[in-house]
Amino acid sequence: MNNQLEQSVLYATLLGHIPYESLKETVKSFTKEGKLVWKAVEWFSKQGQSPPYTVQGVELVCGETFGVAGTPRLEFEGYLREMSKRVVGKEIEAILQSASDNLMLLDLNSEVVKQMTSHFVDVPKLQGILEKAVSQAPKPSNLAEEMEQEKEEDRGATRIALGPELKSIQQETKGLHGTWVIGGITGAGKSTLAWQLALIAGGSRQVLYYDMENTKRVLYDRTVELYGGSVDEAREALRYVCVRTEPRTVFRDVQRLESPGLIVMDSLQKLPASVNMKRETMEDWLAKLDRLKQKGHTVIILSQLNRGEGNYKGTNDIEHTADFGIILENPMDNPMLSDVYIEKNRHGIKRGFLCQLRRRNSWLFTE
Repeated sequence: MNNQLEQSVLYATLLGHIPYESLKETVKSFTKEGKLVWKAVEWFSKQGQSPPYTVQGVELVCGETFGVAGTPRLEFEGYLREMSKRVVGKEIEAILQSASDNLMLLDLNSEVVKQMTSHFVDVPKLQGILEKAVSQAPKPSNLAEEMEQEKEEDRGATRIALGPELKSIQQETKGLHGTWVIGGITGAGKSTLAWQLALIAGGSRQVLYYDMENTKRVLYDRTVELYGGSVDEAREALRYVCVRTEPRTVFRDVQRLESPGLIVMDSLQKLPASVNMKRETMEDWLAKLDRLKQKGHTVIILSQLNRGEGNYKGTNDIEHTADFGIILENPMDNPMLSDVYIEKNRHGIKRGFLCQLRRRNSWLFTE
């Protein structure tokens, strides 16, 4: 097993994507550093602690409990830094299966060569290698079984109810889930609606809100105003809402979430991009954000519009990525009103005008 795969497997174990017990045989082929990490995870488990575990915790346990076991501390710290950069998810199970298949082929090839050299063909032994590989292969499940398993793992947290203030959007989508795109010109209410959705979601899950324009202080003051000046109510609403201004950390931040969360990007056109390859970079961002949805997270992407065209600005992939895409417009240039038009709808067949939102105060929409 190469170092990159080893580190990915161990990091997935830290995050709880794969049980550490399943590596008892594999750990024999790990590097000294890898064995130390696995030993730390085993120690955590025996203390009654459940994953996810932090890299800092592993470093502390290895240093204090195991004394880094003859491995130079700087080398071990470097190993941990590299390990923490790995982007892993439940798909690591497929990678492990692929590695296992490769090892089986190596075993089979080695045995064939050995038998050919000895001029003695032991068919039962070759058959035993193949039967062992088949017995260890995961049993395929049907769609109904997969959905039941997903329901059990999800524990009812897939869809986020939006409440009576956004009743038409709630009725059309059955709640916030999947990937949503909110488009509009400046001042149409994109950020206001996204922040309102983030606060609603924050009542049941962790939220990562990436705002490349507003400061944390602006968003905090906006929330206090939304709750009529009550600092206590604002603090309670923000308990599970984390605001970031650097979007490049999103894929590392997501790995630290204890369960599927809500990720908001405000906005797509402000994400870091190469001047000469802006289109390609935007499409790359969309592909990465879509993979977060595949891991069970809900994603909201804000998008500017093309001037004079009224569609999402930058690339057709924006609409393709969306499960639910809307565009906000101020009727008669009234900043207190926002008409909601459905641009993309995988939840139903409705298109066009959906409802009109009115600002109850500067930062809260209601129908």
